[in-house]
Amino acid sequence: MAGLENLLPLTEIQLKIVPWDAPVTHDLRGRWNDSHQAYEWSIKNLLPRCDRTIAHSAGHTYDGVDIGHDPAVIAALDYSVSRKAFVYNLSPAAKTDKYPDGPVPGYPKDVKVYRKILQRLEAPAAVYGWAEPEWTWASLLSRYNHYAMCGSTTNLSFHAALCPVKKVRCYRQSKRPAGVKLEDKTYIAFMVSEGDAPRVAGSFFGGAWESRIAVQSLSTGA
Repeated sequence: MAGLENLLPLTEIQLKIVPWDAPVTHDLRGRWNDSHQAYEWSIKNLLPRCDRTIAHSAGHTYDGVDIGHDPAVIAALDYSVSRKAFVYNLSPAAKTDKYPDGPVPGYPKDVKVYRKILQRLEAPAAVYGWAEPEWTWASLLSRYNHYAMCGSTTNLSFHAALCPVKKVRCYRQSKRPAGVKLEDKTYIAFMVSEGDAPRVAGSFFGGAWESRIAVQSLSTGA
């Protein structure tokens, strides 16, 4: 709602301490009995006004349960808001699941709402943020032909507005060979990548290969 109407979301305490006059446009207190009612209202009244090609899973903790390892799951929230994306905090686990640190409770009501959101996005939509368990989340997105975008990088809205000074070489997907027709069956693609998300460009993760090359060079005497 804040992104759609250029508003600033504030809690009741924050409203009392902001150093400027902040007129209240929407008072959401006491409007719903639980979060699921709020989501149903949001799906009906807000989601149709959002960009259907992007969403943001801000899941980190839910009912006191950690449902996202990475504290940077909301780092790219500024970009999602600038794109008028639908933002939510839901668990993708319909039943008890697990990840290395321990079990994840099942939230069937969450997944029911989650599916409604995914059904209303335009495939393939980029879902920024994160959710755990990772494999359960990725599987849920894949069922609706959407993909996860691990945007654990800050200031993406700023960087998205910049234009490159020089022409850069962009890798493009090879054209499908003439005469090759896709059949009505399932295809499996095997890919190896050192990173496919904005976090690679915004961190030292992209230098991983440089470090490995340096180590290999020293060990081989090259």
